[in-house]
Amino acid sequence: MAKGDNTFKPHPRLIHKKNFLAFLYTVVGGGVTFFIVFFDDNAEFIVDFWYILVAITGGVFLVWVIFNILLFRTIVYVLEDNEIISKRGILHKRTRIVPFHAVTNMSIARDPIDRIFGIGTVKLHTAGFSGEKTPEGKIEGITNYTYVYDMLMRKTKVSAKIISDDETKLIYEEDFPTKLLETRKAILQEFIEIKQLFEERRKV
Repeated sequence: MAKGDNTFKPHPRLIHKKNFLAFLYTVVGGGVTFFIVFFDDNAEFIVDFWYILVAITGGVFLVWVIFNILLFRTIVYVLEDNEIISKRGILHKRTRIVPFHAVTNMSIARDPIDRIFGIGTVKLHTAGFSGEKTPEGKIEGITNYTYVYDMLMRKTKVSAKIISDDETKLIYEEDFPTKLLETRKAILQEFIEIKQLFEERRKV
């Protein structure tokens, strides 16, 4: 993602990761099938079966690779002033919008395969915003994940909102400590006045 550009895509390394996993899964699936048949005493050894198994395994892998490439081309992230929008889908187009003021937590996820390909995923969580247990938003397959994470952290803090009777006011991060301190002082003063009032009534 280039600075000043609000629309970006995952890095092409994400395709390499997806295809690598597809290769592992198809090889494991074909290998398990091979050993089950090979060590089954009741199974008849048919040479044509192994050709069929190899053909099916290769076909599944090829279809999986094509699917990964087509899906990758549809993934787009749009960074707006107040929200992050993710779009993806081959036949069924899906758009997910996460407002910054609804974000309660963010994290960077990197599994061992991500580390091999030098990519990461930034996950955005909200307090039940979508009713899902999984992250409501994620920006996967990017190489500058720390930069995106820091940028989104600044935006989510700046976008914290307080709703007043007549308008919505934005409160910036640096305002929080001062306003919180003033509120605590006011509460403490109220308790002191209430305590003094009770003590005066007891004397009477």
